[in-house]
Amino acid sequence: SKKLSVRIIGAKSLIAADKGGTSDPYCKVRVGTTTKKTRVIKKCLSPKWDETFQFAVSNPTTSKIVIDVFDKDTFTKDDPLGSLTIPLNKLERGIENVQWYNLTGVRSGQVEISLTALDFGLEPGTASSAVHGDSSAYKSNYGTPAPGGYPGA
Repeated sequence: SKKLSVRIIGAKSLIAADKGGTSDPYCKVRVGTTTKKTRVIKKCLSPKWDETFQFAVSNPTTSKIVIDVFDKDTFTKDDPLGSLTIPLNKLERGIENVQWYNLTGVRSGQVEISLTALDFGLEPGTASSAVHGDSSAYKSNYGTPAPGGYPGA
């Protein structure tokens, strides 16, 4: 199977699930049937985990990574702080992809995640055009980008 490296870097603007106006957040990271967990960071709405996990990916074209953020509670069920799902079919092989993702199901919260498809994925340099449409269309509409940036920059 294929290998995916996932680095959970941190989060910001998490909702406060505890009475004291904070949360004790941790992430559950799932690919297929495998689930990994980050450590809990106490009383923090912008935690920095910086933890890396490796997953085996059976089918990169259909597989997704699911990340659930929870507030750790000692006596009651952990409160959900949002979740997000990222498809793996747009990753370039061997290229680290670092992005902030919005959490869904909550009014605020983002998680910064690094994904690297170690031995699967699109040819390096092809994913951005696959995501943003054809770059030649850009040239025909706007002329040739000026040296050092966009036209008029």
